[in-house]
Amino acid sequence: MTADNDRLTLEGVRRHLDTEVIGQHIYIFDSVDSTYHALARLADRDATEGTVVMAETQTAGRGRHGSPWFSPATASLYVSVLLRPSIAPRELSLFA
Repeated sequence: MTADNDRLTLEGVRRHLDTEVIGQHIYIFDSVDSTYHALARLADRDATEGTVVMAETQTAGRGRHGSPWFSPATASLYVSVLLRPSIAPRELSLFA
């Protein structure tokens, strides 16, 4: 994303959002260590279900099994969403 009008903005995201839970609280960063870790810090402070963290770059993102996740600037959008489902632990694989 090189032009200012190509920048990710809260207003731009909200304009296309039609939801009752996911996205009621959205945090957008140019860069974070990882969207997962940023969201975990918010969850520790009682963030509500559906909270979303977005970033254009991650400096310490991880993939499955902890493998490094290459997250270069302007290549992708990195997103984590806080879910607080009331399900049994054995059903968690449904979210993988």
